[in-house]
Amino acid sequence: MSIISRRPKPRLLPELDDQELGKAVRLLVRLPTPNMIDIQVGAIAAVVDAADAQRDWDRKAHRLAILGSVVAGGQLPEQWLRRQPNDGEALLFKAWVDVVRGRLSGSISDAAAIAKSCHRVAADNPEDPTPWVLLVALYRLLRRPLPEMAGVWSEVVERDPWNRYAYMEMLDYLSPEECGSHLEWMEFIETVRARTPPDAPTAGLELTAVVRRYVKLVQGGGVQALLSRSAWAQPWETGALERAFRLCLSPGFLQQASALADLNTLAYALVEAERFSEATVVFQALEGVVTSWPWSTSGDAVQRYTKAAERARRRQAA
Repeated sequence: MSIISRRPKPRLLPELDDQELGKAVRLLVRLPTPNMIDIQVGAIAAVVDAADAQRDWDRKAHRLAILGSVVAGGQLPEQWLRRQPNDGEALLFKAWVDVVRGRLSGSISDAAAIAKSCHRVAADNPEDPTPWVLLVALYRLLRRPLPEMAGVWSEVVERDPWNRYAYMEMLDYLSPEECGSHLEWMEFIETVRARTPPDAPTAGLELTAVVRRYVKLVQGGGVQALLSRSAWAQPWETGALERAFRLCLSPGFLQQASALADLNTLAYALVEAERFSEATVVFQALEGVVTSWPWSTSGDAVQRYTKAAERARRRQAA
């Protein structure tokens, strides 16, 4: 991803800059034809296996999350598992999609079966953190108590200390709206910030937390919404922006699977904070790749991104 002067048309790309994942996604959304199921299953298996072979656990979770969201409304996971009932990746994918479906519907139909699948895959692949990552997501959805979550969490970080997907799940789990408190939420963020290497996949977690709090203020309406802009002048918010801008454009960070998602969050925050010069640099790095969050919190994601990018360019040139 190079920083260049051209202005590509903004577009939503759930796969971000993962071209192999993008090819698989395009296959999954095609109309069914004879033998298409086998082709689609092969595409999923190929991109998941590739990340697995490279031991790129962060990318594996990213790919599963995107693929799982794409097929959640169909029966492809069940069809894959029926074809290959002893395939660990088929079992894991079906469990992953079940958690996605549970999040969409607000309830899990068979949590015990999902947990059983995760434990079976973990036993067959003891070095892979992914089944434990999925258990973190499942336990969050079930609102399981912290001692139970802590046991699963330790299994994740033992295998992959900076798994972005798992950390984002824990960020929400520890929030006051879910199973934690404001103090636990802040302690988690501060601990992660203090310990995270600059090029780790979790380098964007602090800014994600800042933006989530800001969005909550804006959407809450009333006096809080009116005063939300002043949040960007507060020490924590200012420091988080500066740290994120410094880290998120470093070469090592840009190699991470979800780097463009974190850059979208950074661009949004910089525009809201009226730091237009820095925002323009980030928009150039994004090259028009848009993520749904956080842009969709205030309207159509692509439209909001486009307006924000134009606003940043105009204000920088003024």
